[in-house]
Amino acid sequence: MVSDAVPSFADTTTLQFRIDEIERAFEDTWSNAVTFSSLRSTPAKQRLNGWWLDHLPGQESTTGIIGAIVRTAAGRTSTVVDIDAESRRIRTRSGSVYELGIPETTFARNNTRLLRELGLI
Repeated sequence: MVSDAVPSFADTTTLQFRIDEIERAFEDTWSNAVTFSSLRSTPAKQRLNGWWLDHLPGQESTTGIIGAIVRTAAGRTSTVVDIDAESRRIRTRSGSVYELGIPETTFARNNTRLLRELGLI
């Protein structure tokens, strides 16, 4: 049921106070927000050589680097969320930045189109 009652002065004052409070909270949140810098200007945690792409179960049909996992003989990254082909750097879900070195030979031979599209060859 909709009320036809006109809000009292106290109700509108309280409402305005809450609106002001919410706006301040948003300003504080956005002023302290983490900003992503360019991958070019972000130092790489490590250079990955002999790397290849792997996908999580259920994503095998995905053909790009975003959403993929970069593997090396030493281990793997978390999923890739950003790439800068010019600097050959990737950012992972965990926030780490890696520089892609030379890809694993068999992967490079079988994925020349992908590597060319990414600007890596």
